[in-house]
Formats: sequence, C-alpha cells, structure tokens
Amino acid sequence: MSANGADGDLLQIPLGLINSEGKYLTAETFGFKINASASSLKKKQTWTLEQTGEDGSVVFLRSHLGRYLATDKDGNVTADSETRGRDCRFVITAHEDGRWSLQSEPYGRYLGGSQDRITCFAQTVSPAERWSVHLAVHPQVNLYSFARKRFAHLSAQGERQEVSIDRDVPWGVDSLVTLVYRDQRYHLETSDNRFLRNDGSLSTKTDKDTGYMLEFRSGKVAFRDCNGRYLAPVGPTGTMKSGKGTRVGKDELFGLERSQAQVVLTAGNERNVSTRQGEAEQFLMKLINRPIIVLRGEHGFIGARKAGIATLDSNRASYDVFQLEFHNGAYALKDSQGKYWCVGDDTAVACSSVSPVQFLFEFCDVNKMAIRAMGGKYLKGDHAGGLKASADSVDSATLWEY
Repeated sequence: MSANGADGDLLQIPLGLINSEGKYLTAETFGFKINASASSLKKKQTWTLEQTGEDGSVVFLRSHLGRYLATDKDGNVTADSETRGRDCRFVITAHEDGRWSLQSEPYGRYLGGSQDRITCFAQTVSPAERWSVHLAVHPQVNLYSFARKRFAHLSAQGERQEVSIDRDVPWGVDSLVTLVYRDQRYHLETSDNRFLRNDGSLSTKTDKDTGYMLEFRSGKVAFRDCNGRYLAPVGPTGTMKSGKGTRVGKDELFGLERSQAQVVLTAGNERNVSTRQGEAEQFLMKLINRPIIVLRGEHGFIGARKAGIATLDSNRASYDVFQLEFHNGAYALKDSQGKYWCVGDDTAVACSSVSPVQFLFEFCDVNKMAIRAMGGKYLKGDHAGGLKASADSVDSATLWEY
C-alpha cells in the first residue's frame, strides 16, 4: 500500500468490489473475462486502485493479471487493457451508506451488474450500480497528515487521551492504527483497543460515530464521518477529529503508510546491545509495536472459522485482531474472548486455551515472520484454510505478514 508523497506519486491500494448481491467483481484468468459471482476475496477478486496527482479524482482499476478495467461508449466492459487509456478512467462517488459508484469519465455511465452481465451503461445509480469496498491491504498502518507534515499517535493530554498529529516519525506502539471494517465503514483502532470517534474522543466499542468512509483524492485519503464531515488535525497538538467543513481541503488529506516492524535488542547479559569486532553475539529480539496483531498468509488472513468456534482458518477474507503477549522471548496470542492459541493433538491450531501457550517468532523478511510451536514445528496454512503446526522448514506457506 502506498498513499504518501508529493503530487504525482502513484496511489496504489488493493481492494475488492462487492455488488448488491454480495458477490465480488472477478477477473478470470482465461480470456480476461469478468463477472461478479465469487463470495469471498481471493487473488482473482483483488483489484488495485491506482490514482495519480495529475489525474485528480480519476482512478484506474488493475486486475491481478496486470490489465486495466475499461468500458466503451456502448457500455461493454473489458479487463484486458495493458495501459491506462481513456476508456479506463473512472470517477468514484462515495454514498452515505458507505458504498461506491464507479462512473466512466469519458462516457458518464455507471458500472454495475451481476454474474457475467457486467456493464457500464446505466445513466443513474440504482442499487445494482453501488459497490461495497473491501480493502485487501494489511490493515495495520501509520497515518500521516499532509497539512501538519506529522504522524498520528495515541497521546495523553492531561487526564484526556486523544489521537494527536504531532510526531515527526511513527516510532513506538502508540503510532499504530488498525483499520477495522464493520458495517460497511472503516473504524480507526488505536494500540490500546479503542476506536476514534468523530468528536476526538476514544470509545471501547464501534458505532456510527466511529465509522468512516474512505475517499481518495489526488493520491491521498480522506475520512468522512456519519455527518458528512471529515477528520482533520485541530489545535496545537493536532487533535484528530471531524472539522466543521463538508469539503476536502489540505487539512483533511492523509497518507496511509504501512506500519513497519519495530524491535528492541537485548544481549544475553541483559545489557544494552553492543558488538565487538571479531566476536559473534546472540540477541533477544522483541517486537514492540504490535500489542494487537493481524496475520495474513499466502491464502488469506488468520481468523476464527465461525463466531464462537475455536478452530482457526488461514484463508479468511476478513481478519481477526489478536492481542500479543511477550513471555521470556516467546509470544502468546489471545482472541477477543480471552482464549489463547494452542496446538491440538492433530496439530491443528485453535483458540481455546485458558492459559498462555508460547510460540516463537522468527523474523524472516520485511513485515513477515514464521511462527514456531514449542514442539519445533512451524505453523503452515493450506488452500483449504487449514492452519497446522506441521512444517519442518520455512517456505511461502509458513510466512505470515504482520
């Protein structure tokens, strides 16, 4: 995900588009055909929204095959354009119910339809031309204000806590923001499991006042609340809250930056890290900016199979947020009901333990890690969604984006 930088930078956000029947817009591998028949967000249902500063409000939609969605004057929709041509230009309108309509810029018609009957010929917007938006990015981010040129973070102002926009760099656990998608709105969750309300206060639960629609403007993002007003920094500390205006200006524009892993290193003697030439040392690495964590593998997110079911799947289109606890070099993961991850006799991973069960994290790549059970096996996901502690070595199926 990239949503930062000066005008002219390319905004790229992967997402899914869901029609009025609850089906995802899909780009088939064979023949570049499109339809809306899938019930979950996978690779073929993922589109990358692209927008540049030069194009203003115009967006382009690129499929997983690297081709662009396009329409002609007769409303015929294709997904085989290799470049961002005139017929690929769409304008987004965000509606009060949280859904989007996509209007062809050159022809003024709206994209809609179901099954294999996808057209762009409607002159007005009906329910068939409204699309729910499901972001396919990893939801843990840092927020950058273009007006203040500062990052947002959870802070204490006297006895009151708020999200302030006055930090030069997004360092520390309090700079972490998790985008939570509920009721066709996005909610901004702070590192202490609270949600930002439009009046600047924080709530332990989501409601209409914590929900925002995302609007993309010239490569940047604005958050519109339930009253049609936008989040902006206010006052000397840049308190993040809805302003009085119903139009987007510089104050209302933000960048979404991926929250990179931050760690502390402790030497074996529990002193500050140091190295000496010619000597090898081992260090304990502790992840410090993920008190809550979302994990995504090559097949999808890790989450409960169903509400109230302990079994965890690794191919979920939506994600669960887990609490992370550090115990003497290892980690325990806990769900919202207070139950911990554990490994069953059949090696399947479930969220059913009443006491912490330790796992080892091996940081393998930028924001990717392998998770090893105390028995020595790595957690592995498969196409069917199974999550088991069954792998002897690290490969693509055992790496988890965090």
